[in-house]
Amino acid sequence: MMIVDRTGRRPLLLWGVAGMGLSQLLIGSFFFFNLKGFYILAAMYLCMATYIISLAPLGWLIMSEIFPTRIRARGMAFGSLACWVATGTSIQVLGPLMAYLEKTFGNAAGAFWMYAGVCLLCWLFCYRMVPETKGKTLEEIAEMWLRKGRDRAPHPLSS
Repeated sequence: MMIVDRTGRRPLLLWGVAGMGLSQLLIGSFFFFNLKGFYILAAMYLCMATYIISLAPLGWLIMSEIFPTRIRARGMAFGSLACWVATGTSIQVLGPLMAYLEKTFGNAAGAFWMYAGVCLLCWLFCYRMVPETKGKTLEEIAEMWLRKGRDRAPHPLSS
């Protein structure tokens, strides 16, 4: 929590997701070049470390901050469901995907490159959509969303 309060949510999230993507690229490359053991283990530790300091806590923290009070319970419930479904799906898909790629192409590297692609999409989403909420009250965050909505909404008389 000290790191989050010092660096901010958004920078930590962006750096963490980038680290996870880089780790997945490395793991895929190690599989591709048949470098096993220490190399894969080190890249897995790098992925876990960047996940633990970024996406793991920040997903829940940001989710608790960005929803307006009137819909926070439903927003958190939906967000939690989405997180758990995504986690469960990725875990269930990895083994069969690796087996398929190994059987079809002789190598499972593509599975990790696909996960790196997911990290890239996550990074782009976070860069474009996730605001910095460091040092802001829930009321200030709600006002920020309202201002963004007003700035983007077309004027009703401008047709």
